[in-house]
Amino acid sequence: MRLKMKQMVGVLALAAAAAMLVAAMAGASEFKTAKFPVSFHSLGLGLSTFQSENNNTVVCHHSLATGTLESATSAKATVTYSVGCELKAESPLKFSEACPTITTKELNIKPIAKLNGGTKTGLLFSAATAGATIATFTCSGSNKTEVKVTGSVLCESNPIGKLSSTGTITCKKGAKAGEQEFTSGENEQSKTTVKDGLTAESTLGIFKVTEKDSQETTEDVTYGAEVEQTA
Repeated sequence: MRLKMKQMVGVLALAAAAAMLVAAMAGASEFKTAKFPVSFHSLGLGLSTFQSENNNTVVCHHSLATGTLESATSAKATVTYSVGCELKAESPLKFSEACPTITTKELNIKPIAKLNGGTKTGLLFSAATAGATIATFTCSGSNKTEVKVTGSVLCESNPIGKLSSTGTITCKKGAKAGEQEFTSGENEQSKTTVKDGLTAESTLGIFKVTEKDSQETTEDVTYGAEVEQTA
């Protein structure tokens, strides 16, 4: 009887370990390719829109990203938004003014699974240094509005689960102004749930406004080799 109990404990321990392994793998996503690093670039399809919770909106007509997949769980990129960029402000004053070409600092990119707890897979874009500013720019109208953007954003990526030299990245706004559609996902490295959120800090004369921000962009991606993002 004692031997059977020991055997049973051993079986239960193996079962528990297997369950933990499956649970850990359930939220996994990573890049697979023949050899790292792999360069890539992406071109925006249509408008790139950034909308704050107070409906202050920056719109650009062109976007371009260049970067490198460095490992199975890490990539870096810089994104430029240009062509007819404009700020349409609603609060604390209502006005519009032209904005310059906006270039982000180098961004960290992590493959993320189970967006919003569902089946979609994507990418988390954040500052290379935690808490650092992602982009800073000053629009050139009479108000000369300065804008600083911090935080991170989750975007859906496709295709998933097959090798391809092309793909798409889609960042979507949520139902409420200033909120992203995808707000959480699972990180392969830390095995924890990650949450995203952009913050825009605007300085206009004596006014300084800090508010949540969202991004809506679709990018066509071309890789330097065939790449698979797993789910």
